[in-house]
Amino acid sequence: IWLTRPKAAVPPAPPEIRQEESPLASSNPPSSPMGIGRPANGAEPGSGASTHNRARYLFENSPVSLWEEDFSQVHAYVHELMERGVTNLALYLELHPEILDECARRIRVLDVNRSTLRLFGARNKADLLGDLDHILSGEGRQLLKKEILTMAKDDTEFEAQGVNHTLDGKRLDVFVRWSVIPGYEAEFSRVVVSVIDVTDRLRMEEQLRNAEARFRLLVEQVSAAIYSDRVDEESSNIYTSPHIEVITGYTAEEWSSIPDIWLKSIHPDDYERVKAEHERTNQLGEPFEMEYRLVGKDGRIAWVRDQAVLRWDRTLQCAVWQGFLLDITQMKTAESALRESEARFRTLLQLQGEGTILFDLQGRLEYVNPAAEELFGVRPGQMAGRHLTDFMTEASTQSILKIARESEGGRSFSTEVAMVRLDGGQRILLVTVTPTQEEMGMRGGGLAVC
Repeated sequence: IWLTRPKAAVPPAPPEIRQEESPLASSNPPSSPMGIGRPANGAEPGSGASTHNRARYLFENSPVSLWEEDFSQVHAYVHELMERGVTNLALYLELHPEILDECARRIRVLDVNRSTLRLFGARNKADLLGDLDHILSGEGRQLLKKEILTMAKDDTEFEAQGVNHTLDGKRLDVFVRWSVIPGYEAEFSRVVVSVIDVTDRLRMEEQLRNAEARFRLLVEQVSAAIYSDRVDEESSNIYTSPHIEVITGYTAEEWSSIPDIWLKSIHPDDYERVKAEHERTNQLGEPFEMEYRLVGKDGRIAWVRDQAVLRWDRTLQCAVWQGFLLDITQMKTAESALRESEARFRTLLQLQGEGTILFDLQGRLEYVNPAAEELFGVRPGQMAGRHLTDFMTEASTQSILKIARESEGGRSFSTEVAMVRLDGGQRILLVTVTPTQEEMGMRGGGLAVC
């Protein structure tokens, strides 16, 4: 299908302006309504020179990136495509990205202001004058596509958010607005463009969305009840999330409606210390953070970590406690089991007939059982905290530390060491060294049995 459209007549340019020269850069431009101010070079207020100087000053010193561009070649090129039979221009541009490349090369930059130089990292205006192929590269092509579709409809105003690139290739998220200068609507040969950098704003919005997503994940997936309480003696509840029922057996409605329910649920053995900290933080406004036990509706005891901070509630027009109750019962149970296991282990070591020494990777002694103390001829507790070299030769110490540091797969190795007793006696011992590990699988030291 061949489409034709009549070409609009180009209005004659004012005598003061050449068609290929920027009105903003011209030494004798048309008068402007912005020409209010002190006359320059003896010009009378309201004269053409004064108006031009005023417009020139506003353009150059605007805090917003301003451009004057010539879209006439792009405008003509796009309408030529449509006259050749392109009816779905958006689809055509999607299928022929080389058209976007050609359009980017046909945009002519006539003038830019100082803010533009700073924003795009240009040394001078010459770096930006010409085409916009480098500015609109990559993702910037999608912004250009929107502009082309606007020109195809002969709309003289445009605004959209998109991507530009600085001269060194840095991505800029920008909001672009342009309008055709009155009198140049036929060919789009004079267009004023403003570019606002929104990169930081979008980054902050993305960070906020990520934070909100993490908060939702926290609320929905961990053993926590989110709450808001009044700043009073009982911490009267305003809101508690439904997870409170999992922790205490009370529904969120019961937790919010039963008077003094929080204080009444605190375990008797924890009540005094929790209430004292609650009163102290209420008075000073400091964050509240404690671990204590709650007695549930069915009598079940749950350990919780309670953390809250004071925030101003705009709706209630008062300060409120905003915090969460995290169920740490399993962690406390595991800690208790670990302490019991360590106690049993130490009891076994204490009763063991063989000398047993626990040391770190620097050779400091962390634990020595009674058999080892007797073997080395020292009083109880005299070895703990000292160094291996206090009780054996330097060569023997390095041999033991090498096993602890370098043994593959945590394998045990036996080696002979030259022991030096505090009473001056010396003897050779056969020592079996096993590397020990800390959390995250890191080497922590070694266990020596002799």
